[in-house]
Amino acid sequence: MVSSQASEGSLLFSNSVISSHLEECPKCQSNDCTSYDTEFVCFSCHYRSKLNVKTIVKKNVPLELGSEITNLSLEECLKVLDYPEKSLNSLTRCGKDSGFKIIKNCGCGSKVISLTHHCSLRTCSNCSKIRKRRIINKYLPFLEGLYQNRKYFLYFLTVSPKNYENLEEGLKNIKESLSKFLRHNYIKERIKAGLYVIEVKGTEGNWNVHIHAIIYGRWIDNKVRNEKDSKLVKLFMQSSKREVNIHIKKQNSTRFTLNYMCKYISANKDDFQTSLDMAKYIIVTRKKRLIHTFGEFYNIEIKSKKQICSHCNQKIEYVIDFEVVCHIEESMNKPDPPPDLYSWLDKK
Repeated sequence: MVSSQASEGSLLFSNSVISSHLEECPKCQSNDCTSYDTEFVCFSCHYRSKLNVKTIVKKNVPLELGSEITNLSLEECLKVLDYPEKSLNSLTRCGKDSGFKIIKNCGCGSKVISLTHHCSLRTCSNCSKIRKRRIINKYLPFLEGLYQNRKYFLYFLTVSPKNYENLEEGLKNIKESLSKFLRHNYIKERIKAGLYVIEVKGTEGNWNVHIHAIIYGRWIDNKVRNEKDSKLVKLFMQSSKREVNIHIKKQNSTRFTLNYMCKYISANKDDFQTSLDMAKYIIVTRKKRLIHTFGEFYNIEIKSKKQICSHCNQKIEYVIDFEVVCHIEESMNKPDPPPDLYSWLDKK
């Protein structure tokens, strides 16, 4: 149930009435104002005006959303929040045939592949799988090549500060806090490098912003002894000025560690209470990196690994030139296609 009381300048939605005082009447500047549903009314000068959904959603205060807003789809919420039209069109076209084709060639032969459009959003189930594979293929060979012994090894670290009221401030605060945390002498002596991702869950006014990291270095002490907090918790609280929970878990397999962390690279609908919350997450994190390296991993050059076919164990090559693809596809559709399409194409 929604409380019948509200602080000045806030909006509290029920199914029928918005019971609150807005800032002031735009006509007479009186504070004796109330909004019913989506209509603004001033009792002093009797001024009335309609409140559109965009005005309501953009209020940077906690909202108890009524049916008019909660029934909106993700695409509609993004449109209300002025998400760029080009990016919105990309989202709606995700998974549809793009009209382009490429040729995949390996020891198994040549195959024509029709390309589909990808929006590349973290919240897209299809695109997030591609993102995970790309990150695993990039970092797994590097992490597996790290020298590990009883002193220096890989382990998993989770840092979860107290929830934030504002998502943008939360993302900024947690990055700055981690940077300060890593500069403590105790931490610098034990952590040599790391790879971390920022995960977000929650709703407006109660955002759970936390970090999952693969750490390379010596074991750090997170044990609570005779005091209330562990040494790690104290150091992070000094850095962030917020209460925090920290969890450390040792991993025996590098592949398992990276796979475990990649679960948190993308966000899904279950992480948010409404489509509006997800829309706000998409807008706030747009064009922002949520996966970072630090220490000895920072700006390290990682050579891209060539793709190998799992069936023939040969290198996979792709042909993307439009005219070449047309020639190869035409030859493949003939009754007796040439055995080696690349040799045939060179002769042409």
